Amino acid sequence: MVPDVAFGEWLVAHRTPWMVAVSEVLAEVFRPWHVLVFATVLGVLFLRRFGRATAVRFWCAVVLAQVVTHLLKPVVGRTRPPVEWRLAVEPTAAFPSGHVTGAAVLTGSLVVVFWPVLRRAGRWAAVSTAVTVTVAVAASRLILGVHWLSDTTAGVAVAVVSLGVVGGVGAIRLRRGCPSGS
Repeated sequence: MVPDVAFGEWLVAHRTPWMVAVSEVLAEVFRPWHVLVFATVLGVLFLRRFGRATAVRFWCAVVLAQVVTHLLKPVVGRTRPPVEWRLAVEPTAAFPSGHVTGAAVLTGSLVVVFWPVLRRAGRWAAVSTAVTVTVAVAASRLILGVHWLSDTTAGVAVAVVSLGVVGGVGAIRLRRGCPSGS
């Protein structure tokens, strides 16, 4: 916890009004329930373009990550940073960050969906964008003083594991000759 505290203290001492303003926008856009709405709308749109299997895997990865995050918070029960650091009110436990989980799994899932239709430059751009958005959302949670660095790192880990689980299930189904559903 010492690196969390040291980094948090440093960041709180160096945050600026523009950083706070951008962080507040990112916090609103990537609220966990907003991410679920985005995933549902995109999943429906992906049905026609990419087929049922891809649309369902996309939606399941996002939902799985959000459910795991929601279940982990009360189990871990980690308190948030000190009240004097906070510029936002968050009613749940801190670990893992739901906003970061949502940003990472949503952008990561979009990369996975579009990967087959992108060329090399497009793939590079998609991965770079996903990483940039995830890092920006993680930074926003730290700037607002509502998470520790390890909370945001755990959010990314939950997203990556969810993508791996859903992708692995899809790969197993294909190997067994199950219909793809597309």
